[in-house]
Amino acid sequence: QPVVNNNYMFVKADYKQIKIDYDDIYYFEGLKDYVKIWLKSRPRPILTLMSLKSLEETLPEDRFMRVHRSYIIALDAIKSIERNCVIINDQPIAVADKYKDIFKHSCKNYGKIVNLHYIFLQNVIFMMILLLFTAHLFIFAPKRISTITL
Repeated sequence: QPVVNNNYMFVKADYKQIKIDYDDIYYFEGLKDYVKIWLKSRPRPILTLMSLKSLEETLPEDRFMRVHRSYIIALDAIKSIERNCVIINDQPIAVADKYKDIFKHSCKNYGKIVNLHYIFLQNVIFMMILLLFTAHLFIFAPKRISTITL
């Protein structure tokens, strides 16, 4: 059973616990009692003793999705979607009929989430610029002394 967090997980491989950032994952490939973890930072996969089903239960649903009996993919690693497969790191991965509808739905929602994050960041940047501009006016504006005349 992997140890998981919001941004990373630990898996046991080669007699040690290895920390894997979710952003570094391309996909998981199930091989009976083992799982191959394909990473952006390594040319060869990490092999760990666990089932794909138990791994699936621990992964964040908004970032990973099962698309086949033997594959769980990282949604942000998808380069393109073709008829019955996704392309990740120039590797075609089949999307089984069992998972097609939920995959299409997840891709639509994932796109909406990414767009919402983008709009939120735009608003934050705009507010920071506005705040800096306002602070600039107060700091560097000429001091006006008002006099009261009777």
